[in-house]
Amino acid sequence: MTYRECIRWIEQQKQWAWTMRWWRTYQVAVVAKGRSWSTEDIDQHIPRGVQALGCQGRARSDALWDYVIFDLDVGHGRDSYQTLDAALAAADRIAGSLGSCEVRLSKSGKGVHVRYVPPQPVADGPGLAKQLAADLKVKTDRAVLGRQVQFIWTRTPKPDGFRLIRPITSEHGADLVKAEDWETWR
Repeated sequence: MTYRECIRWIEQQKQWAWTMRWWRTYQVAVVAKGRSWSTEDIDQHIPRGVQALGCQGRARSDALWDYVIFDLDVGHGRDSYQTLDAALAAADRIAGSLGSCEVRLSKSGKGVHVRYVPPQPVADGPGLAKQLAADLKVKTDRAVLGRQVQFIWTRTPKPDGFRLIRPITSEHGADLVKAEDWETWR
């Protein structure tokens, strides 16, 4: 099975259908057998033992960013929150200020992921994310903020892993993937 086929299979699974909106396949992040890496060749066969997959908010290296990511860690990392409630309050501040955000718990269920869809795609996703984090005074995982890669599927989700906290409520966020654009960004 290739990465592309695996992603399509994931999207068809009821518990993972929510990922359809977010997959961008310019660079797929992979965790397998204790290693992590990214690949731009989504038509190669995936290795055995893949534990998690993720992506960026753009479809190609020359493409605009459809969305940007904020990773709010709890209890680990240099810029982390002490409690999940504190991280959720920061996520509410992001979503309340920007609108068009989806908030979910991380794959472990212990951190918080925020995906923001700007009114129009942007040229510099990492730059926008860094500026917004500074303006809103939120603590974010700096590596994720710069690379803009986040996991959205795991073979073994934790009990609260990826639990939806706040759905996107704005029109432009809800329309992020249109059927006619489906193959374009794949």
